[in-house]
Amino acid sequence: MGYRVSFKQLNLGVNRLNFLIGDDFFKKFEYTELSKGNINIECNIDYQVSSVSFNFIITGEVEVQCDICLEYFLYKIDSKEDLFIRFSDRLEGDEEFFEGDNKITLPKSQDFIDLDKHFYDFIVLSLPIKKVHPLDKNGNRTCNPEILKKLEEYKPKQKLNDDPKWDEIKKLLN
Repeated sequence: MGYRVSFKQLNLGVNRLNFLIGDDFFKKFEYTELSKGNINIECNIDYQVSSVSFNFIITGEVEVQCDICLEYFLYKIDSKEDLFIRFSDRLEGDEEFFEGDNKITLPKSQDFIDLDKHFYDFIVLSLPIKKVHPLDKNGNRTCNPEILKKLEEYKPKQKLNDDPKWDEIKKLLN
């Protein structure tokens, strides 16, 4: 089960498609931190004879591991992404070749695009670098309280800046 768009089935101009992504989608990818999710992707496709523009609206949630308490939680995703495809018989080595951030050149003979890898990349790139449980309405962490207690227990008693062994290095910075 792939997320493939056949250009033959598109009408010239704007087309609309909707894709639903579930847990099975993430099993296709090795070495991923993601294994569960419920994602809806609305897709507006502007199909022309020599190019195709995709506009994706990605909403839903994926299960991620909290970087503080290591428990899993659902992280909400809401992002917009674009993908541009140009058709050409001349590919690499051509000065007009375009390949890069969300830009692809495909041979004119190719009549489809597989969007699985693009969807996966868009989902991963919509995640923050540091993934932590959201704060509650009072601004408190919603992490596992037992883990937070342990972290506080093992927190260093002395701040690194107050340690006299770093005084000589601090002089170098001034």
